[in-house]
Amino acid sequence: MSGGGRGRVPVPPYLPYALNAYRVLLIRGTHATRIHTTDPTTRHFLDQVMHAS
Repeated sequence: MSGGGRGRVPVPPYLPYALNAYRVLLIRGTHATRIHTTDPTTRHFLDQVMHAS
């Protein structure tokens, strides 16, 4: 069952949808939300974003 690539979106158009999905999930935390990453670049980015507000 190959599906002919249906339902797949190329990475550049998919990225905004994926980021929005994560944003929605993260802002719905009612008490606290924890994010864990083992990637140093992602950790640095999240530190910058969290301390910017």
